[in-house]
Amino acid sequence: MPSYGDSLEGREIWALVYYLESLVPAERRLSPLRPLGEEPVGWMVVRMHRMMMGRGMMRRMPMMR
Repeated sequence: MPSYGDSLEGREIWALVYYLESLVPAERRLSPLRPLGEEPVGWMVVRMHRMMMGRGMMRRMPMMR
């Protein structure tokens, strides 16, 4: 499958974003601060990892140092 990453320039990407945003009525728009989809689950994994690694619950095995 071909890559389309370089097919639009930065200003064209933002023009597309503004156009797509204009298609959604203001009363139906979601807050940009609201997490969507699987994002809350992903952040929970990050928090659990930090908690476990920070307190020493998951220490490295001696041979892996």
